[in-house]
Amino acid sequence: MMTDFDSKSIMLYSFPAECYLQGDKSKCFIPSSNTAISATERSTINFMYPSDAASRLKNFEQSKAQFLALWAKAQEPGASKSVSLNFPDAFFGAKGVAADEE
Repeated sequence: MMTDFDSKSIMLYSFPAECYLQGDKSKCFIPSSNTAISATERSTINFMYPSDAASRLKNFEQSKAQFLALWAKAQEPGASKSVSLNFPDAFFGAKGVAADEE
């Protein structure tokens, strides 16, 4: 699942300003690593892993449909790509995902 850039993400690590082309003005620069789960991460976790099994399945199907739509767009004539990998089978065809859990 993708979200907009989250400057408060716990997954955003701190690097010295000189590691960025725009120094401390870079969008990704933070002066120190975040140590708490952000509101965006909490919301994403709640969406991806709701306590209700029916909601989990609904969210999974929605994410799968969005991914398949992106995959189909990449397959259209004229779409540029340099590597071919069947992501739908790789992610959604694996044993132990989606309906196999229930």
